[in-house]
Amino acid sequence: MGTNPKCRVPQPNDFVMGRNGGCSVRLHWSPAMGPRFSGAMQQAQTMFDHECARLTDKYVPNDSGTLKNSVITASDFGSGLLVYNTPYARAQYYRHELGTGLHSGLRGAHWGERMVSDNKAHLHSFVAGAIKKGTG
Repeated sequence: MGTNPKCRVPQPNDFVMGRNGGCSVRLHWSPAMGPRFSGAMQQAQTMFDHECARLTDKYVPNDSGTLKNSVITASDFGSGLLVYNTPYARAQYYRHELGTGLHSGLRGAHWGERMVSDNKAHLHSFVAGAIKKGTG
């Protein structure tokens, strides 16, 4: 499983307010807060990567299945990057302008952009739920 540096949540500094008057407020963060939230964010990233690969599956051109299935072995789930690794993946991805040259149904070029466009609301709610699950 990959580690995405963007998932790191830094530990906040303690905060003290109102020392000059007679009353002060001190906000002390638990030392486990940063690592806990970083772990939850990394777990959410991994879940999100798997969900994106699952949703993208029906958009990827599928002749023998090699291109479509290469995402499982070539991607480092948790890194935030899905990789389709065949000698012809780039040509297949950019062969046609976005929205043209579709094969059967949804399968065709620019499969990543088309999947995100079609599933934007689901992806937003999925990642929010994954983060909530990890921090709850």
